[in-house]
Amino acid sequence: MVALLALSGLVLAIIQLGSLRALTDTQYGVILSIKLALVILLLGLAALNRFLFTPAVVADDANTRPLLRSILLECVLVVCILAVVAGWRFTPPPRASVVSAAAPLSVHIHTDAAMFQVLVSPGKVGANDFVLQLMTGDAALLPAKEATLILSLPERGIEPMERRAALGPDGYWHVRGVPLPVPGRWKMQIDALITDFQKITLRDELEVR
Repeated sequence: MVALLALSGLVLAIIQLGSLRALTDTQYGVILSIKLALVILLLGLAALNRFLFTPAVVADDANTRPLLRSILLECVLVVCILAVVAGWRFTPPPRASVVSAAAPLSVHIHTDAAMFQVLVSPGKVGANDFVLQLMTGDAALLPAKEATLILSLPERGIEPMERRAALGPDGYWHVRGVPLPVPGRWKMQIDALITDFQKITLRDELEVR
């Protein structure tokens, strides 16, 4: 049973950490390292009890002090392990952090006239790629001739930046390398030119960290 527990713990650690460096470079890894050290000490005491102290008691039933001290120390180690593991509540595993960092920022704008789904990657300060999915109010593809993305951050003195989107083979409109130099709640406007005389404009805000 101990071997099975150790094997399952090893597999879980590999999945959650992703690399050996995470054992020392992340809070999750440091807590795991401390837990492993305490578990090794606990298993060492269990081995001493099994192969040294218990046979000594069998040979001399008055010689119980070493076994009692070892059992007491085991109890202390168990409490320490539980206390250390409780720290994982505040430290997500590196795998979760990587997934969160890789997930694009999503904004959904919906009116009676149209629906625009906007994906922003990575959704942080710096250069960002925008993917615009333009749909009608009933979620059908919106046949636009042109699409334009306009971003501004008035409270930081950033005037509207206009970027023309390009229609990709996937049917989505793409705007690549848009600079978002500072964090804040950016104002976003998307203009979709349907015909020479009809344009749909939707607006929303984009939280950049």
